[in-house]
Amino acid sequence: MPLHPTLSKELTAFKAEHNGQDNDYVFKNSKGNQIKYDSIAKAHKLLCEKAKIRPYTEIDSNGESITKYKGVTFHGIRHSFATRLIEQGVDVKTVSQLLGHTDVKITLNRYVHSTDDSKKDAIHKLQKALSAL
Repeated sequence: MPLHPTLSKELTAFKAEHNGQDNDYVFKNSKGNQIKYDSIAKAHKLLCEKAKIRPYTEIDSNGESITKYKGVTFHGIRHSFATRLIEQGVDVKTVSQLLGHTDVKITLNRYVHSTDDSKKDAIHKLQKALSAL
């Protein structure tokens, strides 16, 4: 599977720095062990809060409104990845393979989302085609 050139370069440097050991984790805890999903999810949630992603308001027990942040899930990032690739004109088969799907229908039905801009663009194209008649 292809990697972004910057990531590929960094991983190659990491491997060279660790004498080519395949058993060394790229992301590890302070003891050198694999980081568990819960730890990654917690760190991700804190980053989303710090970045103030998807704010919402709650009322606390004193009736005061407080702002909290929903953030975005890892799966949400995956959805955005697929949608942005499609918006950039990448063909659905390629996007599907990058996501690891065996069928493009999964990609189209679950991961590719139409944006308001793409809907407006579609109507504009239809208007242009009809006005040419």
